[in-house]
Amino acid sequence: MKSSIENYADLILQTGLNLKKGCPLAIRGPIEASDFIKIVTKRAYVLGVSFVTIEWIDDELTRMKFDFEPIENFEEIPSYIVDKYEYLDALGASYLSISSTDPDSLNGIDTSKLVASSQARNKYLNAHTTRTMSDELKWCVVGVPSLKWSQKVFPGKSNSLELLWEQILKSTRCDKTNPIELWEEHINDLSKYRDYLNDSNFKTLKFKNNLGTDLTIELPNKHAWAAGSSVDAKDDRFVANIPTEEIFTLPHREKINGVVSSTKPLNYNGNLIDEFVLEFKDGRVVSSKAKVGEAILNDILDIDFGARSLGEVAIVDHYSPISSSGILFYSTLFDENASCHLALGRAYPTSISDFSTLTSEELLERGANTSAIHIDFMFGSACMSITGITQCNEEVNFFVDGKFNI
Repeated sequence: MKSSIENYADLILQTGLNLKKGCPLAIRGPIEASDFIKIVTKRAYVLGVSFVTIEWIDDELTRMKFDFEPIENFEEIPSYIVDKYEYLDALGASYLSISSTDPDSLNGIDTSKLVASSQARNKYLNAHTTRTMSDELKWCVVGVPSLKWSQKVFPGKSNSLELLWEQILKSTRCDKTNPIELWEEHINDLSKYRDYLNDSNFKTLKFKNNLGTDLTIELPNKHAWAAGSSVDAKDDRFVANIPTEEIFTLPHREKINGVVSSTKPLNYNGNLIDEFVLEFKDGRVVSSKAKVGEAILNDILDIDFGARSLGEVAIVDHYSPISSSGILFYSTLFDENASCHLALGRAYPTSISDFSTLTSEELLERGANTSAIHIDFMFGSACMSITGITQCNEEVNFFVDGKFNI
């Protein structure tokens, strides 16, 4: 497994971030993943980065903060944190986020503090968030096992940590001897579907399955589908999520109608939301129900005005490697790559083809949603069908029984 983990580190740095000599690397990750972070850091220095800065996370300390500090502490972000991101952004830093969070770490806390924290991040770090979501900077999100996470995925297994490592390495192709080459092939495969959708230029998508979803989404003028890789302001390619199996764009925030039923649990900061149904009218959620976590779901929808609309629609083959594993990871990074999904909240500006020429107000006018949040949830299934409506009002059933039909 050691060589596979080293493959993973190399894949992250060379394919995920496409690191360049002389540029800084900013890592945000858990203390429990310190051994892996040391591997990544050493390899980054060998590749020639100017320096590495690390922001450490500890689930227990984070829990204490939410348990004991007053809500006022979550309503602002200290200026030194804002200044740090401005400094790193100005240097053209690459950002690596390592997810290893205990899925239950914040279960039962005062959700008003979570809401306040999201709103503060949107207010004080909006410039940095815009740079990353606009792909001005290179960024990558990956997963590393923690004991509590692995025990959640493989309950009752004494070797749960090893089992989760095996699944992560397998889902990222790092259990093979040549993962970087395999990822080139994978990105090319995803690009074929992306190109098909961009060439088709559908104005409307209709999603339907026998689990309760019957949803119509209109797409903005000059929308752009993306898959696999992105390109930063310097025209350097990077892969924002490892793993990734999706082809995605943005809905028109005012033109979403119908009902969508979730098909996998949503883990929101340690709070589970499951078996939920959202009804949309003219782009906004007008009713919501959940068998588990309904109050938390409603808190999310009330974070701000944009939280009741969608910022992303993503198509994923139901028979992707992660879906075929049959494993529920309790992590959006992995679970979203097993299922078609939508995202409540903010849209990626890059999903509009000429986004770089548009102001924030013009992006809104074109249909791009804005919000303090971007929360993916899964609604794909083996019985999912997607019909595209062309600009000439022709119907094309390009996704049938959970997979592309082109």
